[in-house]
Amino acid sequence: MSKFKTAFASLALTVMLPSMANASPVNIQDDATDNGTSVFSNGLGRAVDVEYLGDQSRVGAGVFGLEYGSDASGWTQFLTFCLQISERLTLPKEYERTTDTAYFTDQQDREAVGALFNNFLDTDLGLADATSAAAMQIILWEVVEDGAVNFDLQDGNFEVLTDAVRNRANGLWDMVIAGLNNEAFDNISFNVFVAEGTQDLIVETPLPGAVALLLSGLSGLSFASRKKKIA
Repeated sequence: MSKFKTAFASLALTVMLPSMANASPVNIQDDATDNGTSVFSNGLGRAVDVEYLGDQSRVGAGVFGLEYGSDASGWTQFLTFCLQISERLTLPKEYERTTDTAYFTDQQDREAVGALFNNFLDTDLGLADATSAAAMQIILWEVVEDGAVNFDLQDGNFEVLTDAVRNRANGLWDMVIAGLNNEAFDNISFNVFVAEGTQDLIVETPLPGAVALLLSGLSGLSFASRKKKIA
């Protein structure tokens, strides 16, 4: 069980109205138009050798090309990364959206993840090639597993054995830290799609108009009466 899912469960009742507006279930599935037979966005995933809790393995790492919505309301394509190396991605799946502050209790972890996701997801940096996309993913795993203040891809619970990916990740991480220290990032907030039995996924925060629309759709419903176990 993810320690962050456990933390989310304990904090869920403390989330204020904006977070409640995001709590309506969201259907997520693979975006086959983007990636064909792979969940990774076209050309942006690769194999990486890692060591996790003392066990070495080869994993797929990169940026997922998925979509959320429904056949009735339409589907929204989005690029995302998972936050748990310990779980498999299982789709299609019903998720719930929560805030960065509810999911990440540590501010430094939260700011590092937000800076990376909101400012490096372009073709010059994190989407430059498969190695860069994999580097983005392993940075997220490292922050989740060992924490931003202990970032070291060759020590701790999570280590990266593939030199090219590790070197690219260290370069991107240096840029993240420099930008945070210089307050150079305009946006470091994000949301997380959370579900049982699959990987949690990072996603952009909704636009204010989308939040207002969602609020109107929830009018008359009792949020407190909804009971869903979050593992």
